[in-house]
Formats: sequence, C-alpha cells, structure tokens
Amino acid sequence: MSIIEASSGTYRSRVDGTIVLSVEISPIHRAAALALFGMPGTPMALAALKAGYAMASDDQPAAPAPPPDDKPKGGERAKLCGIWCNTPDFRDWMRRHYPAAWRVNATHPAERENAASVLRAVLAIESRAEIDNDPAIAGQFDAIVRRPYMAHLESKGIPA
Repeated sequence: MSIIEASSGTYRSRVDGTIVLSVEISPIHRAAALALFGMPGTPMALAALKAGYAMASDDQPAAPAPPPDDKPKGGERAKLCGIWCNTPDFRDWMRRHYPAAWRVNATHPAERENAASVLRAVLAIESRAEIDNDPAIAGQFDAIVRRPYMAHLESKGIPA
C-alpha cells in the first residue's frame, strides 16, 4: 500500500447519487500520485487524517480517535530499502561492499532478511523508518548506500 498526502477539493453529485470528489495533491508528490493514480478508474481507499474528523451519522456516534502512534513511519527511503533488499543484485552488492557485516549477520535464513539486517547494522539503526525520520541517518544512507549502489546500477547500464 502506498500513501500520498492530499486534501479534498471540490465535489459534485451525479444524477445516480455518486459523489465525484476532486483531490488536491502537492507538487512534491506529483510523480508518485501519477504513478499510482494516473489511469482513470484506479481503485483507491480514502481516509481522513485529522483525529476525530469523521462525522457521526444520525443513529450512531462517532468512534473515538485512536491514540497517536509513537513509532515513526518509514517513507520513500525505507520503501526503497525494502525493494532493494528483495533484489539479488543489491544483496550481492551489499555482500561485496560490507563483507564483515554480512558475515556477522549471516545467521538469518533468508537472504532478504540478511540484506536488511546488514543494512541496519551498517547504518547502526533498528528500523528502516529511522532513515526517513533522522536527517543524519538519511545523509549517511545516501552517502554510503544509495548513491554508490545507484552508480553501480548505472555502470551496468541499468537506469537508476
């Protein structure tokens, strides 16, 4: 599931009662939005992000807002790490560039998990979400993993 921050815009009702709702998306999310919803009719789910925003119906009170989640959420970098850890080329690259960390973390039965644990060890993090929520870790990830691996892909003629 992908999430893109947006806000509701105008709406109109069709003759059959269907509501046509426009969605306003910031230009910084343009590419992601077009990739996800560029085709008319693409299924989607909507949720209000403001706590307690949902209105109660006449016969049912609104449910209380859930407590805020203290655990930080991963963003684009964490998602990228998850995708890369699933690719054999990234696992091979990590094995070659971080052999000591690979050996120490080789107790995991699945190579994908091994790549993820090596990535966490190299960045000294507990969760990929930290990459998107700590600017210092994001910079470290970009410098020692993302840019070198993307250069590796480009050297192989694979568009990064």
